[in-house]
Amino acid sequence: MENTIQKVWIYALKDPRDNEIKYVGKSNNPEKRLKGHIYKAKYEHTRKGNWIKKLIKLKLLPILEILKETNEDEYQEWEEFYIKKLH
Repeated sequence: MENTIQKVWIYALKDPRDNEIKYVGKSNNPEKRLKGHIYKAKYEHTRKGNWIKKLIKLKLLPILEILKETNEDEYQEWEEFYIKKLH
Protein backbone atom coordinates (compact mmCIF):
# COMPACT_ATOMS: atom_id res chain seq x y z
CA MET A 1 0.00 0.00 0.00
CA GLU A 2 1.38 3.40 -0.99
CA ASN A 3 1.85 6.20 1.49
CA THR A 4 -0.29 9.12 0.52
CA ILE A 5 0.85 12.56 1.49
CA GLN A 6 -1.94 14.60 3.05
CA LYS A 7 -2.76 17.92 1.39
CA VAL A 8 -2.62 20.94 3.66
CA TRP A 9 -3.67 24.53 3.05
CA ILE A 10 -2.10 27.61 4.60
CA TYR A 11 -4.89 30.13 5.10
CA ALA A 12 -5.49 33.62 6.39
CA LEU A 13 -8.44 34.99 8.33
CA LYS A 14 -9.12 38.54 7.22
CA ASP A 15 -11.21 41.28 8.77
CA PRO A 16 -14.16 41.99 6.45
CA ARG A 17 -14.14 45.67 7.46
CA ASP A 18 -10.64 46.48 6.15
CA ASN A 19 -9.38 43.23 4.57
CA GLU A 20 -6.51 43.11 7.09
CA ILE A 21 -5.05 39.68 7.85
CA LYS A 22 -5.56 38.88 11.52
CA TYR A 23 -4.53 35.21 11.63
CA VAL A 24 -2.54 32.69 9.59
CA GLY A 25 -2.93 28.95 10.08
CA LYS A 26 -2.95 25.56 8.39
CA SER A 27 -5.67 23.01 7.87
CA ASN A 28 -6.54 19.98 5.79
CA ASN A 29 -10.13 21.32 5.66
CA PRO A 30 -10.04 25.15 5.76
CA GLU A 31 -13.82 25.70 5.61
CA LYS A 32 -14.38 23.34 8.55
CA ARG A 33 -11.49 24.98 10.40
CA LEU A 34 -13.09 28.42 9.91
CA LYS A 35 -16.31 27.12 11.46
CA GLY A 36 -14.22 25.78 14.35
CA HIS A 37 -12.58 29.16 14.90
CA ILE A 38 -15.99 30.85 14.96
CA TYR A 39 -17.47 28.30 17.38
CA LYS A 40 -14.42 28.32 19.66
CA ALA A 41 -14.33 32.13 19.82
CA LYS A 42 -17.32 32.04 22.16
CA TYR A 43 -15.12 30.41 24.80
CA GLU A 44 -11.67 31.82 23.99
CA HIS A 45 -10.11 34.80 25.69
CA THR A 46 -7.41 35.33 23.07
CA ARG A 47 -6.78 38.16 20.65
CA LYS A 48 -8.16 36.03 17.79
CA GLY A 49 -11.18 34.93 19.83
CA ASN A 50 -11.98 38.46 20.95
CA TRP A 51 -11.67 39.74 17.37
CA ILE A 52 -14.08 37.08 16.07
CA LYS A 53 -16.55 37.83 18.90
CA LYS A 54 -16.51 41.52 17.92
CA LEU A 55 -17.21 40.59 14.31
CA ILE A 56 -20.09 38.34 15.33
CA LYS A 57 -21.64 41.19 17.37
CA LEU A 58 -21.49 43.28 14.19
CA LYS A 59 -23.12 40.40 12.25
CA LEU A 60 -19.89 39.84 10.34
CA LEU A 61 -17.56 36.86 9.94
CA PRO A 62 -13.87 36.53 9.11
CA ILE A 63 -12.96 36.11 5.44
CA LEU A 64 -11.08 32.90 4.70
CA GLU A 65 -8.33 33.26 2.08
CA ILE A 66 -6.22 30.33 0.92
CA LEU A 67 -2.59 31.42 0.71
CA LYS A 68 -0.87 28.17 -0.30
CA GLU A 69 -1.68 24.54 -1.03
CA THR A 70 1.09 22.25 0.21
CA ASN A 71 1.47 18.92 2.01
CA GLU A 72 2.08 17.64 5.54
CA ASP A 73 5.83 17.41 4.92
CA GLU A 74 6.24 21.06 3.94
CA TYR A 75 3.48 23.04 5.62
CA GLN A 76 5.53 24.30 8.59
CA GLU A 77 8.01 26.24 6.48
CA TRP A 78 5.17 27.79 4.46
CA GLU A 79 3.11 28.65 7.53
CA GLU A 80 6.14 30.36 9.11
CA PHE A 81 6.86 32.15 5.82
CA TYR A 82 3.36 33.63 5.63
CA ILE A 83 3.24 34.52 9.31
CA LYS A 84 6.50 36.47 8.97
CA LYS A 85 5.50 38.01 5.63
CA LEU A 86 2.04 39.12 6.66
CA HIS A 87 2.57 40.25 10.23
